Amino acid sequence: MTKAWLLRYLFLVSLASAAVAISWWSPVRKFVEPMAYGGPVVKGQVRQEIDCRVAMTGKTLVGLVFGQSNAANFGETRYRPRKAVYSFYAGRCYAADDPLPGAAAFGGSVWSRLGDKLVESGMFDSVIWISIGEGGSSISRWTVGGDLYDRLMGAVENARGHKLKITHAFWHQGESDRVAKTSEMDYRSMFLRMVEGLRSAGVDAPIYVAVATYCYGKESPDIQRAQRTLVNVERKIYSGPNTDELSSKDVRYDDCHFSDSGLRRHADAWFEVLKRSSG
Repeated sequence: MTKAWLLRYLFLVSLASAAVAISWWSPVRKFVEPMAYGGPVVKGQVRQEIDCRVAMTGKTLVGLVFGQSNAANFGETRYRPRKAVYSFYAGRCYAADDPLPGAAAFGGSVWSRLGDKLVESGMFDSVIWISIGEGGSSISRWTVGGDLYDRLMGAVENARGHKLKITHAFWHQGESDRVAKTSEMDYRSMFLRMVEGLRSAGVDAPIYVAVATYCYGKESPDIQRAQRTLVNVERKIYSGPNTDELSSKDVRYDDCHFSDSGLRRHADAWFEVLKRSSG
């Protein structure tokens, strides 16, 4: 290598290092796309891609679903919707076959089942899920400053960038905060900060909060109260189902996550909530 080439090489290396440094210290928020646990391909099975424009009608529910394992893909059995139920991930729409891409784990989901119920009832023509649940996640990870807050904001920005307006948001979380002994006041405060972030990001959809603390035979009255008292019509925060009531052995295959029958009953509970709110 000649001296001239060596000097040129060192110059280019210094430029690259400077670029990395600028990127590292940049104050601009870098939104994180949720991890594709399911992804477009699951164990050799290619997902059917759908044109999002075709999936959308004047009566389409675009649901942001987030929280921990029971909002993700930890169900005992997978489900393949029969109706116009889709999953939006990384700028594309797919048939909402379990496991839903963007959320943790490789099992079944309540949302695929709920989607069929909503379309079959005539309440909606089609359903598009944006699923970003993370197993074992506490609310501190979802609120402003938490690592999953970036995932949440990234999902919102990605939807907006592809002209998908979120019409509903569904929150199912609380089991980890029972273990962490999060106080009622702290849970409420962190949730409301998260909601403020969603509103600032342009999400004006109603947010439904499930009562969800049960796992391995235990519940948390403090977290249950927090979830119930978060309901505020002016803030468009509404009651979701009380899934702590679904705690028998036949609906929780491991005394925490939902069995096949549990997923059906979980979906039924969400359906009744939406049916009442639309009436």
